[in-house]
Amino acid sequence: MESYRPAFMNFPRTHPLYLHHDAKAVDAADLILMVDAVTPWYPAGKTPKNAKAISIADEFPNSRLPYWGYNVDLALVAPPASTLGQLVKKAKASEQVAANRTSYEQRLARTREQHDSYFSKLKDEAQKHANATPIDPRWAVYALGQALPANAVISEETTVYRGLIQEAIGREQTQSYFARVTGGLGVGLSYALGVKLALPDRPVFALIGDGAFHYNAVPSCLGVAEEYRLPIHCVVFNNGRYLSMETSLIKYFPDGAAKQTGVHFGAEIGPRPDYQHYAKAHGGEGFRVTNPQEIKGAVEQALKCEKEGKLTVIDLVLSDFNPR
Repeated sequence: MESYRPAFMNFPRTHPLYLHHDAKAVDAADLILMVDAVTPWYPAGKTPKNAKAISIADEFPNSRLPYWGYNVDLALVAPPASTLGQLVKKAKASEQVAANRTSYEQRLARTREQHDSYFSKLKDEAQKHANATPIDPRWAVYALGQALPANAVISEETTVYRGLIQEAIGREQTQSYFARVTGGLGVGLSYALGVKLALPDRPVFALIGDGAFHYNAVPSCLGVAEEYRLPIHCVVFNNGRYLSMETSLIKYFPDGAAKQTGVHFGAEIGPRPDYQHYAKAHGGEGFRVTNPQEIKGAVEQALKCEKEGKLTVIDLVLSDFNPR
């Protein structure tokens, strides 16, 4: 299980042992292995009452975060990857593990059932909205997951869709998902450029909300992509508003003026820009997708542009459904 809304892919998300983040499961645990986890739960003082916590990290406490504040029962200060390898090696050689093989297989079967049930429901929910227009975000994310090649890298900067993207687009390869670590916006395209520079042979798709898109230095980033032949592919989740801020306003001020009047100043991005033209201004190709069945084709066109060294902007026109 990953921390809530992680910034990296830490474990193959299609693996039968992978489970979505569930705070209740963490609270009910009797043993927690924290592998280089920055925020295993929040706040730091909310340590599960009945659990022993073991940390595996290069250092303890976290010198980069002086107010980190997490307490553990055992800190293994060592490189996480090699330490996990040694633990697996010891476990496989253990007579106790061999003697309990049947119970472990039963546990695996239960976890696989839990994994399959949860992710099957995500798929079913997406397919229920496969023909909705404007495009339903659940279908948009699922369709992207089906269309993106296995070696594609995602640079993600959305807010309301982040959890949905992490779970519905199953990444398996290492270094295939990067997201912002900070709470601010405006770094998604820069992240994508950095990833493309580091991994030039892999297609890089920057999944970015239309609100976050306006925070980015779009001409500068696309200009760098054009000048240095770094063909990134920006997918704009265009719901026409700053949906996260709008939702939070109602959540934290349920009796406020916005709730009473239905007027949300600054929430709407209107009239909606035709984002595809940003690509053409920088030697690339743009696509505006309003038909839910055309998402796959847009990704295929982007991959063709990749071979030509051209960037792309795919404008997905979505409904304002909020999956959070």
